[in-house]
Amino acid sequence: MRISGYCIKLFFFYHFVISIVCFSSAQALKPDSLKQLLEAHPGEDTVKANLLISICKASVKQKDYTKQLQHFAPQLLSLSNKLAFKKGIAYGFYYMSITELKTDYLTDEFYLGKALKMMQDLKDKRGLILCFERLGRIKGDKNQCSEAIQFYSNAIELKEMLKDLEGLADSWSSIGRLYTHTGNYDKSFACYIKALKLAESVSYKKKICETYISMGVIFFEQKKYTETINYMNKAFAVEGIATNKQNLSYIYNNMAISYQYLNNHTSSLSYHFKALKLNEEMRNDAGTAVSYNNISGVYASVGKTKDALRYVLKSIALSEKNNDKVGLTYSYVGAGDCYKVNKDFITANNYYLKALKMAREINYKTEEREAYEHLAIIAEEMNDYRKALEYHKNFSQLKDSILNEKSLKQSTELNIRYETEKKEKEILLLTKDQELKTKSLREQRLIRIGLIIGLGLLLLLSFLLFNRYRFKQKANLILEKQKEEIRKKNMLITDSIDYAKNIQDAILPTSEQLSSLLPDHFVFYKPKDIVSGDFYWITKKENKIICAVADCTGHGVPGAFMSLLGHNMLENINKASLNPGEILTALNREIVARFSENQEASKHGMDIAVISIDTTINQLEYAGAKNALYLIRKNELLEIKGDKITLGTPSKDQDYVYVNHTIQLNKDDMLYLFTDGFPDQKGGEKKKKYFYKPFKDLLISINALSSTEQKAYLDATITAWMGQEEQIDDILIVGIKY
Repeated sequence: MRISGYCIKLFFFYHFVISIVCFSSAQALKPDSLKQLLEAHPGEDTVKANLLISICKASVKQKDYTKQLQHFAPQLLSLSNKLAFKKGIAYGFYYMSITELKTDYLTDEFYLGKALKMMQDLKDKRGLILCFERLGRIKGDKNQCSEAIQFYSNAIELKEMLKDLEGLADSWSSIGRLYTHTGNYDKSFACYIKALKLAESVSYKKKICETYISMGVIFFEQKKYTETINYMNKAFAVEGIATNKQNLSYIYNNMAISYQYLNNHTSSLSYHFKALKLNEEMRNDAGTAVSYNNISGVYASVGKTKDALRYVLKSIALSEKNNDKVGLTYSYVGAGDCYKVNKDFITANNYYLKALKMAREINYKTEEREAYEHLAIIAEEMNDYRKALEYHKNFSQLKDSILNEKSLKQSTELNIRYETEKKEKEILLLTKDQELKTKSLREQRLIRIGLIIGLGLLLLLSFLLFNRYRFKQKANLILEKQKEEIRKKNMLITDSIDYAKNIQDAILPTSEQLSSLLPDHFVFYKPKDIVSGDFYWITKKENKIICAVADCTGHGVPGAFMSLLGHNMLENINKASLNPGEILTALNREIVARFSENQEASKHGMDIAVISIDTTINQLEYAGAKNALYLIRKNELLEIKGDKITLGTPSKDQDYVYVNHTIQLNKDDMLYLFTDGFPDQKGGEKKKKYFYKPFKDLLISINALSSTEQKAYLDATITAWMGQEEQIDDILIVGIKY
């Protein structure tokens, strides 16, 4: 029974947690201090956006980082999009990729693709490194090793430009683990040598320790157990390692297993129980499962099969609980060993087959080879020589491809080369120093000649540039006059539209009005232009709260004029009626009457949804012209559709009566009134509409969040969906929790 390969899997997890770190600005303050600064900041500007970036960077180091990012990443993306702050948008996309608030339409790789594109546009090298390394981890977890190595290689190129030696050590170590996982030990060892040199050059103690452990794992896989113990001792000797429980558990595990293969079972058990104690203290389920499995292996080796079976079954239970496929592969082999010793060959065979299936599923060649070896032995015991021969052939093929003389030789040679390299460098430096002195005089002569020629060319170029400059000055004066005239005209137009926006804002309900009538609500309002054709309206009459959400024909200035007219009509009609159906019937009659003389009357209308809430009897009335009402109750969405007749549509029956729907409300019901801007917005990889089905799924997924969080998440989602696409219509969503 073996476990060193599993340490590689644990390394992936450990490296994932410690390598997602913030930049120095986020490291300077703790998350709580940054949150206090955020709460104290008065405005919505780039300072606030940068604070949100710092909070996200600091949050990823916390245990509950997913929950923290679910709260702050949508806010960062929403605010940055509002400010057109490209850096904030890029980091917003990146941190959204780490949250678990994803759908089939917006995956972690979707967000990372957006972040990567913007980081490239911004030429943000550190941001690009974050994206490349996260993509490398994702591909590595999916066993897409060649793609993962390419992403880590991209990160290495950028780190070399930044001279980030610690980061380079981390990246080379990550690539080394990928090669180890696929059984390519010579390339893996070469990567670890590079990582070790870089870590030693900057006294990066933690990485020196981890690299020694990883190199020891390679020797273990090649059955060189004495060398494995030697490398574990080197790791243990690194200054400060005694305070790092995670690395200590790796060292104890590998030393214990090496002693087991050297038949020193007393030392083996001693180190295994040390590792088990550390993993239990850290509440590391994966590491605890490893220790259970290893202890079982030692007991099996000394004939204590009952103890061995007890520990291996504990390992299987814990690995199954955490869906740890690598751990299960080892534990299945361990269970098979126990049943084989007890002569229960059928049960043993079943466990070995489980191990084989799992090893194939995760492309773990070394454990696939191990499973074939055990299956061949069981087949012989059961006198099934045909299967035994087949298993032996498969075992031999994998053995030849993984463990060969060339790999052993190259690993050993690399180790010797590293030990002697320091002495060789001294000799090379002395030789190069003499060569440099010989070249020095010749280079000095060439430099003098080059300087004389360069000065002459510089004088000629200066004369030509001066003449060109005078010509451009004259042309620029003419262009400046023309630009100033255009600027003044644009300013007049923009000032007029801005004034129109102030008028439109004045008719919309204030936050205080909304909060007094609807204590738990949000309004997500995102006009396409400065002024909007969408509007919302609310009033209270007697014991009823009446609310409307409308989408007028067109957007921009024409839509805004129509929204002002619609608002005034609602104010007048409401004085006579409280019934939403009657309100729409009267509103339709009024619009048709006003535009009846216009041949293009059909272009002047609106889609609208009106609700009336009677708070005394918890009753909702609704009527709609094309716009539906969504009600989410106990995480199920009920759609109440309105009439298909748009307000203002000329027809033979000018007194069309709109249907009034009555619904009994329950506590915690969530109501959504909206226009078609959100589901009709184009975006995503295929530049298609968002559509209503994903819109409904999105509302169901967020309805349990607070109103503030729902609004922020809707903004972040549509921003991510649009990407670089233009907004095609006004967007309005009103959410009400009853």
